[in-house]
Amino acid sequence: MNQTTGRPDVTILIPVYNTARFLPRALDSVLAQTWKNLEVVAVNDASPDNAAEVLADYAARDPRVRIVTCPENGGTLKARLSGLATARGRYLMNLDADDTFDPDCVKTLVEIADRENADVVGFGCRQREENCPLRNARTLEVEKRCLEGPEVFEAMFFRHRYSWSLCFKLIRRELFERAAQEIPPVYAICAEDFYFYTAVSFFAKKFIGTGKIFYNYYTGIGITDVRLMDRAGFTRFGSIFTSLNGVKEFLKRQGAFERCREGFEAREREHFNLIFERWPGRILPEQRSECFRLMTGWYDPAAVVRHLEFCFGTHPETVAAALGRDAFPPPGKQTVRAALEDPRLFWKLLEAKVAGKRFEISAERTFDHLYMGAGIPLHPALARLADCIFTDTPEADLYWRGHGAQTEFQPARPLSWSLPGQPPDTPVEIFVQLNNRENPETVAAAFALFLEHCPQARLMVAARRELRPFILRALQLREIDEAFSFIDAEQPQDPEKPVYRIVWIFQPYLAQAEMPAAWRDFPAVGYEQLQNPAFQPGCGCFPVPSGDPGRLVITTARLLKGETVPAIEDRRTTEQRLTAILAHISAAHGFERPLPHGREQLRLEAAILKRRARNLFFQIARRLLPSESLRWQCANRIRTIFKPRV
Repeated sequence: MNQTTGRPDVTILIPVYNTARFLPRALDSVLAQTWKNLEVVAVNDASPDNAAEVLADYAARDPRVRIVTCPENGGTLKARLSGLATARGRYLMNLDADDTFDPDCVKTLVEIADRENADVVGFGCRQREENCPLRNARTLEVEKRCLEGPEVFEAMFFRHRYSWSLCFKLIRRELFERAAQEIPPVYAICAEDFYFYTAVSFFAKKFIGTGKIFYNYYTGIGITDVRLMDRAGFTRFGSIFTSLNGVKEFLKRQGAFERCREGFEAREREHFNLIFERWPGRILPEQRSECFRLMTGWYDPAAVVRHLEFCFGTHPETVAAALGRDAFPPPGKQTVRAALEDPRLFWKLLEAKVAGKRFEISAERTFDHLYMGAGIPLHPALARLADCIFTDTPEADLYWRGHGAQTEFQPARPLSWSLPGQPPDTPVEIFVQLNNRENPETVAAAFALFLEHCPQARLMVAARRELRPFILRALQLREIDEAFSFIDAEQPQDPEKPVYRIVWIFQPYLAQAEMPAAWRDFPAVGYEQLQNPAFQPGCGCFPVPSGDPGRLVITTARLLKGETVPAIEDRRTTEQRLTAILAHISAAHGFERPLPHGREQLRLEAAILKRRARNLFFQIARRLLPSESLRWQCANRIRTIFKPRV
């Protein structure tokens, strides 16, 4: 049927707000359709320009143009719902006031819908730049297909196999009205199509994809194309959260949210990517904190932080630089504390702060020394957001205060503990096996420090006879030679003796199988190298950074106190240090993306990394890698990479 009758076949809804200069182009494309039995319902959403005059002129010239006037601006979603009440067509279509249809659009779609008895007919679009209309257009196509039953919803919602834009659809009136019953008239100008079409597709029984393109989508003029936003602009764009919340509530009312959770989180991430393309980069600097606080007020704060970590996980300083203390609610009584070396430290900080909790950081001496000046994992901009950083050295306290952080200086105190199931005076035996590789002075230094905290400890040394004089001399210089004994490594230990036994490992490549058989059931603490097979999860070995007797003693104390010690904690720390080295080199040379790296192989382009990069590597390595042996081990693995080509 292609003639004007009492009831139009198609109603085209056009929300109008501040688009008077583009409106004639849109209206002309509709009135020029080869299918004449249609009507235009233009909703003047309190447009501040001369849109009312343009609409009145067209309505006077063509009776198919009908006008709905809203007393105040309510957003695109509310305008479409207002137009629906006036619409008379068997089918409904949507057109943005700055876009156009091809002449055969309506004719083709109505014929397909009538022939296939389809609820929804989808088509594609061309994306054109408003200021460069002759430039080759990008296309968004829809496959020629037929979807029926639940597949209509699932193909869009779970797999995003076709667009949810209402402008690229012809929808049966009864289906449009059924979906509208589930949508409250709220302000939404972003993701409103996703909101409305979720309901449409949920109730649809048949979808036909035409495989054709009929829509001309002009870019560079809408809110999604604004390059710089103030608070008011971000508030309007933030209606995306209204749409996401609306979709979640709709699915819950239908009893389908748990079934659709995975799909919802995927679509949620896509919309958060749109948000983070604008925040913080396009928000006025002085308003970024306020806009962050708005986001966590509009939407689930935990979800906001989760998607921030997904987008900025490798560059948390980008987020921190955009935030101030005014970005969070005042902290309550509940306190969360984390260690400085925690790789998720900043994201845990955000999770706590947006939940109104106080966040404290425990900065131990060892990690202050390793990370100071390198910005890993806590950049100074991040540290300022913490409520308090606890330090135990004056140098660390001065460093964090100098970067604007709130600190509390707590001098290190001797450790004290009582052994699990034993009286406080139960002796402790430290077992050490030495050969030519180990420096007896290193062992003596660590044991002397341990004796300060545990006077009842005794050092049990297994060593060849020619090494024993050197070991004895090192212990005598520290006046601790009365607290040790030379033993046979294979001598069985009395299991009934009330004593707590721990093995210290100093060999860089000692495997668990190489340890004396009599010691293999004892927990072991030792210096970790990059590839020490002794330190594998579940084998009872606990690594500490090489050359750090303080951490060796602390880890031993934690074991004696019955605390949980992560068995692979410092393996991750080593990888973080290597990542940091490569990131610094990458930044120094202006690379666009981080250099590739890996524990088993470090591949860098030798043609790019000249002598300057090699020198820079050693400068950074001195700060990040705790011992000379570890630095040289790392350097040897990538020595050829840093050698300049002739």
